[in-house]
Amino acid sequence: MSSVATVYYANGILAVMIAIEYRDQYRKLNDKVKNVQKKTTATLSTITAKRNARVVDYEKIFADNLIECVIHHQKLTETFNDLKTWFNINFSLNLTTSTLTICLIMFCVFEEKNLALMITYVETVGHFSSTLFVQCFIGEIFYEFNNSVKESLYDIEWHRQPLCIQKLVHIFQLQLDTPLQLRGFYIYNASYYIFSQFAKTSYSIFNLMRKINSQ
Repeated sequence: MSSVATVYYANGILAVMIAIEYRDQYRKLNDKVKNVQKKTTATLSTITAKRNARVVDYEKIFADNLIECVIHHQKLTETFNDLKTWFNINFSLNLTTSTLTICLIMFCVFEEKNLALMITYVETVGHFSSTLFVQCFIGEIFYEFNNSVKESLYDIEWHRQPLCIQKLVHIFQLQLDTPLQLRGFYIYNASYYIFSQFAKTSYSIFNLMRKINSQ
């Protein structure tokens, strides 16, 4: 039982580490987006000190800074697409095994008279439940990543920029419209809602098992 718990905890820790890295990368991307205008102005000031800056210089510098953000976001999205496959397998397996295992273990807890075994059963239920909750929590975090960048992008006063910049901002916004969704069985989003449904389903199956056993 301890080896099973170790595997589940190892998967959970790996998922948390990946989520932390993504959070840090999206914070850096957020800072880049927020500072696009400031960075452009600073670069333009440097150019002005050397020669006469033109409107074309501003547009090009702004576009280059924004394209840097777009490329950063595209790389994160590409990496996320690889992550989705690994997460889908783990989350799908966890959803299935956790629901069935927790029901059986809870049933054993109520039938078991040995206190030591009861404590072991309860610990195992905690292992499975906490791992699934962590995965659902991570799913909620990933879902909000693009929204945070989109808000930062909207705040850079894009409506005051030249038309070519506005088009570029609009394209970036369209990319950010799609949230990063981690799923199980390619259907169920990893979220608090799914965790609540998992708990509800487990409890229903547990009650059904007790009812059948009592007849």
